[in-house]
Amino acid sequence: MRAISPHAGYTIQVFEGIEQVVVDARGFANTVTLKKPVLARFQQGGLLDYEVDVALEYFNFSGVPDGVNPLTRVASFDLEAYCQQFPENERSEMYVQIDKRMRELSERFPSEFRIVDPPRKMEPWPSYDEDSIEDILKFRERLRINAESVRLYEVENKNRQPIIDAMLQVEDPDYVPGGEEIVVEG
Repeated sequence: MRAISPHAGYTIQVFEGIEQVVVDARGFANTVTLKKPVLARFQQGGLLDYEVDVALEYFNFSGVPDGVNPLTRVASFDLEAYCQQFPENERSEMYVQIDKRMRELSERFPSEFRIVDPPRKMEPWPSYDEDSIEDILKFRERLRINAESVRLYEVENKNRQPIIDAMLQVEDPDYVPGGEEIVVEG
């Protein structure tokens, strides 16, 4: 998940930290951080092409001086890169939690930042979604359509494993679906 903000250096608290006051043996109170807050810090620049289009469509850049490109003010947040700071066994769970919370926050503060999902892959040919698996495999070969584009579209949409496996085999003849070797008779 990626998000953009019209504010350079924008930061939003995703989750609060947890602190506890602990009194030691001498009677002194100390604040102990049990859990650090999760902050989404947006970095200036690094916009992807489709993010530029979204920024220009949705953000109001009034007040930007003449001659200044408003896109220089736009900052981005990359959740996948952010999650690299967590231990590997916690990354997937943190990604899901932060993604969900950021989507909630973006609805509450739409002028502050927007979630920008990548554009969907285009259908490989007009009747693709109505075609059977057998027809898809035949048409792809007959039409000489790139196997990767068929696979990527399939993963985003219907996610039919036989088609994905077939496209992976075209891309890499050594690929073995499900870890089992395919025996071709003939």
